[in-house]
Amino acid sequence: AVAQLDHPDIVPIYESGEEEGMPYFTMRLAEGGSLADRLKRRGVMAEKEAAGLMVRIARAVQYAHEHGVLHRDLKPANILLDVGGRPMLSDFGLAKLLDAEFQLTKSHAYVGTPHYMSPEQAAGKAKEVTTASDVWALGVMLFQMLTEKLPFTGGSAVEVMRRITQEEPEISSSGKLKVRKGKPAKKMPVQEVSAASLKRVHPDLATLILRCLEKRPGRRLPSAGFLADELERFLNGEPIESRAVSAGERVWKLAKRNKKLTLAVVCAAFSLIAGTGVSMYQAVQARAAQRVAVKEKQEAQKVAEIVLATLRDLDERHTGSDIDPERMKQQMLKRLMEFRGDPVRKANMLAETATMFENKQCLENYKMALALVEPVLDADDPQVWDLRFCVAGQRAVMENSSDGSMEELKKVLDWQREHQGPKHSQTLFTMLTLGKNYNIRGEGVEAEALLSEVCREVDGNDLYSHRHQALCRMEHMTAVFNAGSQERALALGREYGRKALAELGDGHVMTARSLGRLASCYRKAGLLDEAEVEGRKALEIYWRSVGPDNVYAKDCLSELSGLLGRKGKKAERLALVREAVQICDMRLGPGHSFSLYRVECCLYVQNEMKLHEESVKMGEEWLQRVRTENGGLPADADGVMRELAKAYAARNDHVNAERILRDLVQVMQKHQPEDVQHYADLSNLADELTDQNKPAEAVPLLKKAILGLETAGDAKPQLSGIALPKARKRLARAEKELAKEKSAVK
Repeated sequence: AVAQLDHPDIVPIYESGEEEGMPYFTMRLAEGGSLADRLKRRGVMAEKEAAGLMVRIARAVQYAHEHGVLHRDLKPANILLDVGGRPMLSDFGLAKLLDAEFQLTKSHAYVGTPHYMSPEQAAGKAKEVTTASDVWALGVMLFQMLTEKLPFTGGSAVEVMRRITQEEPEISSSGKLKVRKGKPAKKMPVQEVSAASLKRVHPDLATLILRCLEKRPGRRLPSAGFLADELERFLNGEPIESRAVSAGERVWKLAKRNKKLTLAVVCAAFSLIAGTGVSMYQAVQARAAQRVAVKEKQEAQKVAEIVLATLRDLDERHTGSDIDPERMKQQMLKRLMEFRGDPVRKANMLAETATMFENKQCLENYKMALALVEPVLDADDPQVWDLRFCVAGQRAVMENSSDGSMEELKKVLDWQREHQGPKHSQTLFTMLTLGKNYNIRGEGVEAEALLSEVCREVDGNDLYSHRHQALCRMEHMTAVFNAGSQERALALGREYGRKALAELGDGHVMTARSLGRLASCYRKAGLLDEAEVEGRKALEIYWRSVGPDNVYAKDCLSELSGLLGRKGKKAERLALVREAVQICDMRLGPGHSFSLYRVECCLYVQNEMKLHEESVKMGEEWLQRVRTENGGLPADADGVMRELAKAYAARNDHVNAERILRDLVQVMQKHQPEDVQHYADLSNLADELTDQNKPAEAVPLLKKAILGLETAGDAKPQLSGIALPKARKRLARAEKELAKEKSAVK
C-alpha cells in the first residue's frame, strides 16, 4: 500500500525485493538533504517559509491518510528536500494500514521517535494511535521549524515521554516560549529555552501548534488537511478558523495537573461568591441596609482577593516558575487566617479548603471552622452540624474508625433524622459514612442495617449521580460480606460491577473500585482465580483513568501482587511489578514517591526469587537517575536502598552492601533521624561492618540503635519488636568479635 502512494510530495518507491538474502528498495534521489539538515545548517525558519513548507507536508500526510496509511514517525529527518527545497515525505518504515484487520503491535509497545510521539504513542497505547497522532507530530515539527526548539525535552527518552503525557508544551497561546526549569541531564543535554532566546511566534501559528498538541486526540485539529487549509489562510492574510486556547481551558489543564488543590480553590470560590450573594440579600432586608451592604461589599472584595491570589499561584505565567503545591497551600492558609471579616464566611473558607491539606491540617481547618460558628449561630443551625460531621468524619479517617469518632457521627445522624428527615441527602451521606466505618471495623451487621436503607433511597434515583450510587452499592456489598452472607455478597458484587460498567463505563475510577472490592471479597472467600480476574480488570481501569499514583490503584496493585504470590505465580507477579515500574516511570517520572515505591516492590520480588543480579542492576541504575547534582538521594529512595543492600548482601558483596547502607543511614539521619526505621538501618549497617571484620565501628552503632529502638519503639511496635532483639544479638556478636580482635593484638 505504501509503494502505491502516488503524490508529488511523497518520495516514490521504484522497486523492492531481496538480494542475497538482504531486503532492499529503491526510491527517488533527494539532493537537498533533509529538513533536519536544513534546520541544523540555517536554524529558525521565517514564519511564512515554515508555513508554506508545512502546507505541502500536511497535504502529503493527508493524502497518505486518505489512502489508508498512517505514518507514525513524522520528523524532520524523514522530510527530504529536492534541489529547490520542495519537501518530500519519506520513510514509512513504521507506517500501519488504517484498515488492517489484525495489528501486530502489542498494546504497550512504543512506536515512533520520542520527541515527536503523541501522548497515546508515548503511553504505549498502540491501539489508540490514529491520524490524530500524525497531526500531533506535524505540530511538533512546525514548532521546531519556527523556534529551533522542541516542545518537550528531557535527559532521556523516558523523561521526554513522561513530559509528553503529563506536561503542557513550552509555548503560550500568545506565541511566547516558556522557560521550563529543571536540573540539566547527565547523559543527554536538555534543550532548555533560555531567556536570551525567547521570541514570539505569530499568535495564529501558536494557536495551530497548541491545537495540534492537545493531549486528547479528539481535541486536536481534525486532520492534516485542515492544518494545511489553516496555514494557507494564514499565508493569505485571512483569519484562521481554529480557536485559541482560552483562559478557561488553561485553568482546566492546570486543574488536571493539580486536581485536589484546584478543586478545593474553585469550590471555595463558588461557595464564597454564593455566600456573598445570600449575605447581600439578607443585608438589604436589614434595618441598617446601607451600612451592612458596604461592609459586605468590602468583605466580599477581600474574599475575592484571596481566591484570585491563590488562582494566580496556580498559573506559572503569573509566578514565573513552576507550581509548588505545598508552598501554594501554605500561602492560601496564611491568607485565610489573616481574614478579619464575618466569622461565618471565614469558617466557610476554612471548611471548603480543608480537603486540599493532609489529614492533620484538614482536621485543624474543620475544628477552627466549627469554633468560629458555634458562638454566633444557633445550636440547631445546619451549618454547625455540617461542621460537626466534618470533624467527626475526619477523626474517623485519622483514628481508624475509633469509638469516639463513631459516637459523634451517631449524634450527627440523630440530629439530621430529627431536623432534616431520614431521606435528606445529608442524612443519607452520614449513614453511608457510618456504614463505611462499620465496614472498616468489620461490624457487618451494623453496616448492613444502615447501607441497605441508603441503597433503597439512592439506587436508581436521578437525584444522585451514578458515581454515588456505585459507591453506596460497593459498601453495601461489603457489609453483606462482613455480616457473614458471603455467597449473597458475591452475587451482589457481580451485579453491582455490571451496573457500574453499564452506567460509568470502563474508564471510571468508581468502576475500578467496584471491581477491586469484589476481587477483595473473592480473595477473602478463598476464590483466588476469580479474585485475580477481577483484580486485573480493576487495575487496568485504574491505570487508564486516574493513573498509578492514585491510592486505590496502589492498594489494588498490592493486593493483586500478593495474590499472585499466594498462588505461586512468581513469573506473572514479577511481570506485573515490572509493568507497574514502567508505567510509573512514564507517567510520574523516576523520582516520584510512587515510582520509587514501585521500584522497591520490584526489587523485593526479584530478591525473593533470588534474582539478585537483576536487583543490583536495576537498583543502581535507578539511584543514579534520582541522585541530585551534589550526589544526594531523595528521602523516598530509602526502600530502594534497603532492597539493593539486601541484594548485595545475598551475593556476599559486603563492600557494596556497606556503601548502600551508609547512603541510607545518611538519608535517614537527614530526613527522619528519630524514626524507628532509622535505628533498624543502623543495626543493619553495623551487621555488615561486623561481617567485614570491623567490630570496633559496629559496636557503637549497635548501642545507638538499641537505645533508639528502646526509646522510640512504641511508635512502630511491629518493626521494633523484630529489630530490637536482632540488634541485641548482633551487639553480642560484635562485642565477641571485638574481644577476639583485642586479644589477638595483645
